[in-house]
Amino acid sequence: MKHAVMCLIAVAAMAAVAAPTAAQSTVVGGGAILTDADWLDFGLQGGAYVGLGNVLPGLRIGGDVELYLGVDDGSFLAINGNAQYLFLMGPGLNAYALGGIGYGRLSNGGTWTDIGLNIGAGMELPLTFGELYGEVKAVTGDFDRLVLGVGVRVGM
Repeated sequence: MKHAVMCLIAVAAMAAVAAPTAAQSTVVGGGAILTDADWLDFGLQGGAYVGLGNVLPGLRIGGDVELYLGVDDGSFLAINGNAQYLFLMGPGLNAYALGGIGYGRLSNGGTWTDIGLNIGAGMELPLTFGELYGEVKAVTGDFDRLVLGVGVRVGM
């Protein structure tokens, strides 16, 4: 429960910082994630991204928080700072490449931490109230894993 509250606080903080900067190009969302690591499988993700608009069109910066519970009677928390470059933007579909850095913390009787790199791609489909997204990212470091995510983002 403590980790879930920390995730919600982190997402709210990212949204609060991002909203005044670029009101129309800020997206906040979350969803479910699945990974192929032997010690992880299913988790939740929440995050916020800010578009850089006229400064660097197509580029968004922000981050997300991943939380996995039930990891060998413990939990795994990852905090990622990413940049997303939208290389296909249209009325029906957005596609983006992502890259960034992440911090992971595994707690299950002991505590292990690591910093790794993220690289991946995603797509967004418009809904009436936001966008449905799906993304895949590879994470390097001691906590190597492939993460598949699906969720909903809404503009602020």
